[in-house]
Amino acid sequence: MTRHAAATAGHRRIAVIAGAALAAAALVPATATAAEPVDGFHFRGEYTHVEQEIGECLEVPFPIRHDGWVNARFSVRLHGTDGPEYYSLRATARDLYTNTDTGESFTGHSTFRDADLRVTDHGDGTITVLASGVRVESFRAPSGRLIGIDAGRATSTYVVDVGDPGDPDDDTVLSETHSEPVGASSLDGAGVCQIAATYLG
Repeated sequence: MTRHAAATAGHRRIAVIAGAALAAAALVPATATAAEPVDGFHFRGEYTHVEQEIGECLEVPFPIRHDGWVNARFSVRLHGTDGPEYYSLRATARDLYTNTDTGESFTGHSTFRDADLRVTDHGDGTITVLASGVRVESFRAPSGRLIGIDAGRATSTYVVDVGDPGDPDDDTVLSETHSEPVGASSLDGAGVCQIAATYLG
């Protein structure tokens, strides 16, 4: 697992875009000195599929077309002259779910933010990474009325054996711990399939 994978596992949303598309975001602690990015990429993509064709929403008795758009930016910043590297990923996504039998639809909007907050080099070939992930998702009915919002934040701590410092692909996660997510939701646990059954039927 790469250092970036270690830093963001557990706080990353994967959206299907011809395989996968990633979403998350940058949080930089107030005590850190944030430099200009030294590496990264900007990704925009869109995808479409029918939920029942890929095994999702099977309890809903009609096919649901899912159209999605994602805008993501990944960056690497050095903290200090010689590092360490801090990784961050932020993304926004828009989703449109449509009953293909009737044309009724509802929309979703998501913001995902994920980043290293603190990286500690122990000097023995291992590092400890404190990462934070934040997500906000909202859904609106066909009329435009707000259905509900789900928001949360969680942190994770990873101990990583970096192996060869010049080869991030040989990094190994030795241990990881995750905090309980903190946040609020007005969806009463309902997911996309339950919302579709209610508002598209």
